[in-house]
Amino acid sequence: MKINREQQLSTLSKIANTPAVKQNESDGGENKGSVLSTDRIELSTKSKNIDKLKKAMQVAPDLGSEKVAQLKGQISAGTYKVDGKAVAAKMLKSLSELNK
Repeated sequence: MKINREQQLSTLSKIANTPAVKQNESDGGENKGSVLSTDRIELSTKSKNIDKLKKAMQVAPDLGSEKVAQLKGQISAGTYKVDGKAVAAKMLKSLSELNK
């Protein structure tokens, strides 16, 4: 499955723009699904972080496709080399950050 920038932004947009709807209990449930004028929405920290990520993605340059094309060329040409020590160092660093 290929995930591109537009799909990521679309998914974040769907998550961030989901409306909050409540049933009005004072009218016996006659207006089911209506949004009350006195409703108040408080965004969770997770929602706020998603909004920040969405904004950051919109202004960030899209360098991924260039890097992928470069790596594909190196792999096809047989010139792509993996530095095992660098990979191991990054894995250990990532593991130590998870354990904090």
